[in-house]
Amino acid sequence: MKIIPAIDLMNGKVVRLVKGEPKQKTVYSNEPVAIAKKWEEDGADMLHIVDLDATLGLGENFEIIKEISKNITVPIEVAGGIRDIDKISKTLNFAQRIVIGTIAKNLAFKKNCKIFFEKEKALKLNLLANLSKVFQSSVIDMTIA
Repeated sequence: MKIIPAIDLMNGKVVRLVKGEPKQKTVYSNEPVAIAKKWEEDGADMLHIVDLDATLGLGENFEIIKEISKNITVPIEVAGGIRDIDKISKTLNFAQRIVIGTIAKNLAFKKNCKIFFEKEKALKLNLLANLSKVFQSSVIDMTIA
């Protein structure tokens, strides 16, 4: 079993939304780097970090997520607002995995992504498809032989 806690970020703070409502949130900490370090100290195998601001188009917490990656040794998986190849490339400079959702439904995006990352040995994107508000996860293997 792997322990992969999630850290949801909004306005630079660690939060949890109530029923997905941005206006109904609980703020757990103003120190996301400290929370990430605490999870690592407590034995997390990886951290799943969600940029809720980027997801909702309200800004982003990219630099904070990058700062978290510099201060811990466990791998991180980043989700939220990753909607183009430039953002994928920048995120994969410090994150070990990414999760893409909305853009994953776009076939042209998937083809361009594979072409763009041909220089990589392997890239697996965890693609989330929103089908009638039910998220189903599937992994697309983009291994380059």
